[in-house]
Amino acid sequence: LADRHEVLRSRFVNAHDGPCQVVDPSLACDILYRALSGADALERELAEEAALSFDLEKGPPLRARILQLAPQEHVLVLSLHHIVCDGWSLGVLLREWSEFYNAAYERRATDLPLLPVQYQDYAAWQRQWLQDVELERQMRYWRERLAGLRALALP
Repeated sequence: LADRHEVLRSRFVNAHDGPCQVVDPSLACDILYRALSGADALERELAEEAALSFDLEKGPPLRARILQLAPQEHVLVLSLHHIVCDGWSLGVLLREWSEFYNAAYERRATDLPLLPVQYQDYAAWQRQWLQDVELERQMRYWRERLAGLRALALP
């Protein structure tokens, strides 16, 4: 999955003009495997995972755990930083993960077509589109919608 989506092999560093995506071909998501015992072990594992933060400058923006509850019962836990996955993207990720899993189980190649664009391509297109008149139109829209709300100091 990370080979297919370069954003999952990315680090995000502070450049002179703001955050910048750096695709790192050697960046890998290690999969932590644990055999659990005890009724509350799964809850402890999930709480531990939820408490972890991401170091976006070092990456990867994805973590995975396989938790064995019984000899034939496992839980897959995926944690992704929101910078690389939103609600819509999560559906894509889960469908593709399922395809990779089923292909491996059935000992066959995946049916997934090559991706015509990557996240960086989309971001570059959007940045090019959001210029001059269009940028001002979008900014005016959001200033009107967000008028009166407290601002957060976000990078």
